[in-house]
Amino acid sequence: MFKRLHDHMEGSGIGLYIVKKMIENAGGKIEVQSKLNEVSTFQVYFIEPHLLINKEIS
Repeated sequence: MFKRLHDHMEGSGIGLYIVKKMIENAGGKIEVQSKLNEVSTFQVYFIEPHLLINKEIS
C-alpha cells in the first residue's frame, strides 16, 4: 500500500498519511506546494476550537 520514494532515508513512508488522517478527522486540512527537485511546502490548517462546539458528530 505504501511505497518509499527514496532509498537513502529510513522509514515506512506512512507518517504524512497518518498526520493527514488525524488532521482531517479533527476538521482541518493539509495542503502541499511542490517544485520538482527543489522544495515542498506543507501547510496544515486546524479548525478553530469554538467551531467544534457546533460540529455534528456522525
